[in-house]
Amino acid sequence: MTVAASDDGVRPLIEELDSAGKFPAECLALLHTVPRELFIPARMWVQEVGDGPYEPVDRADDSQRWMRAVYSNRVIVTQFDDGATVWPDVGDRPTCSASMPSAVLGMLAELDVRQGHSVLEIGTGTGWNAALLATLVGAQGNVDTVEIDTVMAADARTRLDEAGFGNVHAHVADGAADTVSGEFDRVIATAGVHIGQLPRSWVAHTRPGV
Repeated sequence: MTVAASDDGVRPLIEELDSAGKFPAECLALLHTVPRELFIPARMWVQEVGDGPYEPVDRADDSQRWMRAVYSNRVIVTQFDDGATVWPDVGDRPTCSASMPSAVLGMLAELDVRQGHSVLEIGTGTGWNAALLATLVGAQGNVDTVEIDTVMAADARTRLDEAGFGNVHAHVADGAADTVSGEFDRVIATAGVHIGQLPRSWVAHTRPGV
């Protein structure tokens, strides 16, 4: 079972996003039913002011600051430079993050995922998006998620299990390669891809007309 996010933490974020008027009510409700805090590591980096520098934040040192960042509409970086940069150092290139909630909800709204759908996600990351997808498709749905980084994949698997999403099928594999069999009602990529280089396998895995 999942644990609902505290109203004190998530309510201001929901109100902020709701005021923009871009998100269906069922998407906004996900922020409460699938707490982002369950999928954010205790140590992470965040831009707390505009486009300012990334700053390291440790939940053990300042839990309130950590929680404010988690329930802000900001990107939270969980890895720099493919893991070569060790917290609290700030690296050159973010290579894993929890995307800003507005971007996550916007993609889910465009995906138009429904109860009973099967979904393939490219880029497991922290596991939060896979948990949101699993909630949307319901018990009769099916979510497969693919992550190339073995450490991130293992961490995401642990978070998914602890949050009650053991039914998500997590694969350690290269999402750009044809590594998952079958067709899916929806395919979503949260990993970066170069313009003009969309893998043909993603299209091949998408069930037409659904």
